[in-house]
Amino acid sequence: MNNKTLGTVIEIFSASSDYQGQIRPIVKNLKLIEGYGIKGDKFAGKNLDSTVLITGIEAYEIARASGIEIDYGSLGENILLDFNTNILRLGDILTIGNAQIQIMQKCTICNHLSVYDKRLPKLIKNDRGLYCKIVKSGTILKGMKVEQNIIDFEDIKEVGRVKEVIKEVFGLDLNLEGDWGYDQNRALIVKDLSIPIKQFENTFATMRSNIEMNLTLPEDKRYGAITVHEHSRKQKMVDNTTYDIVTFKINAIKEDLYAKFIQEYKDGYGKDEFDIQEHFLQRQKNTLERYKDFWFVYGL
Repeated sequence: MNNKTLGTVIEIFSASSDYQGQIRPIVKNLKLIEGYGIKGDKFAGKNLDSTVLITGIEAYEIARASGIEIDYGSLGENILLDFNTNILRLGDILTIGNAQIQIMQKCTICNHLSVYDKRLPKLIKNDRGLYCKIVKSGTILKGMKVEQNIIDFEDIKEVGRVKEVIKEVFGLDLNLEGDWGYDQNRALIVKDLSIPIKQFENTFATMRSNIEMNLTLPEDKRYGAITVHEHSRKQKMVDNTTYDIVTFKINAIKEDLYAKFIQEYKDGYGKDEFDIQEHFLQRQKNTLERYKDFWFVYGL
């Protein structure tokens, strides 16, 4: 895993449950608690996937370019960053100080921001910020650097041989052309299907993920227990071609570690001293989450 420095924390904010103001107050530090939220914050202990809101400076610059002057903290953020958060994707993990947060969802239009200016909600609808969950407890201070944790998995190099590779590796003879679905130029072309589309897409996402995360890696770097679940989908029309873009959430655990979990479960199950809740909590903590796009074209 590599770390990439993205920028720094401009300011940090938190509002207690009894705070009635519109702008979140600046604080000296943010104490992030895994499985709970920000200590003392009014949203702590509620939706764990959205306990931290990060916003990039871009949102304020867009507002000011339209003549809307608002103070930092006005957008409800907990952490204001000196870079555009649009460079981040679902599933990305950021390290700030000794804390880690994971991007879970994009913040949607918030109509209450119209108290500043009626134009503001739509003006920054794509730049308001990102909701995060806490994956490692720690303390965040103003001025800390922000690093993106990057786990590298290479794209499949068998370009143009998707049909042949799937038949050789998985024993499935599918009527496919094109590439592995990484983007528009490498979309998978599905000529026809004998199974439901969503079932096929899930199967294909599973196969691609297994090749990337297991079959092409050295034994000590392989992931196992790979599962895929559809997160979202959209369509894009380009030159009379319709692309179905499906985002899958991919979960996996290092293969050697997963084997240890399985053995621990077998050895401990049914014994009084075996803490099954702690066992599955540790599994969860050691599960990698990825969000990847898969581009499909049907019927060409």
